[in-house]
Amino acid sequence: MNRILALTEDEKPFEALKQMVSGRIEIKTMSDPLMFLEVFLSLHCQVVVLDIDVLKEKTGSMINILHLMNKDIPLIVILSKEKMPVCLSVFSKGISTYLIKPVSPENLKALIESTIKSTHKQIN
Repeated sequence: MNRILALTEDEKPFEALKQMVSGRIEIKTMSDPLMFLEVFLSLHCQVVVLDIDVLKEKTGSMINILHLMNKDIPLIVILSKEKMPVCLSVFSKGISTYLIKPVSPENLKALIESTIKSTHKQIN
C-alpha cells in the first residue's frame, strides 16, 4: 500500500481524497512540524506533501531535514499565491512538483498518482 504523509492545516482535500482512493493509498495528515518529523521517521511513505503556508520561511530547512533522512523521497508542495517566492527559493532543493491553492481532491489525486508512478519507474 502506498503511504502519503502531508503537513498541512487544510485537511479537507485530503479527507475527500481518502474517500476517493479508499484502501489503495493511506494518507496521514498533521499540522505540527515536529510531530510530522516524528511520524516521517517511523512511517515508510512514498510521497510527502508540504504546505508552505504552514512552514513559511522554514520550508527550506524542512526539505533539508527530510532529504537527510531519505534523499529519494518525492516532495510535493502546496501553497497560496502569496507564498510563491518561498516556493521558488526552495525549488532547487528537490521538489517534485507544486500545487497552488485552492487544492481540489482530484488535482491532488492526479499529482500524487503521477508522482508515485514516476518514482516507481525510476526504481525499476
